[in-house]
Amino acid sequence: ALSQHERALSLRRRLFGPAHSEVAMSLNNLGVTYSALGRYAEAMEHHEQARRLHERLLGKEHPSVGNCWLNLGQARGQAGDIAGELKAYQQAVSYT
Repeated sequence: ALSQHERALSLRRRLFGPAHSEVAMSLNNLGVTYSALGRYAEAMEHHEQARRLHERLLGKEHPSVGNCWLNLGQARGQAGDIAGELKAYQQAVSYT
């Protein structure tokens, strides 16, 4: 799955440019894949990039931003950062 998500990100960047919601979606998906592989630092970085891009494109109140916070919280928790996990989940809850 990792190579497929990396390829999707590369293709979306070429098709849509670096600042597009499809690119942010791929970044978030890649973060989920990195988490599943136990590569939490890479997962968190991709979720952060996706969140920042979604915020810039869609606004801070968009549900896609909340989804990024949720995934970031999960990655932080898996990495053992319980305080960071709680903080990210608190952000995610504000979108429901």
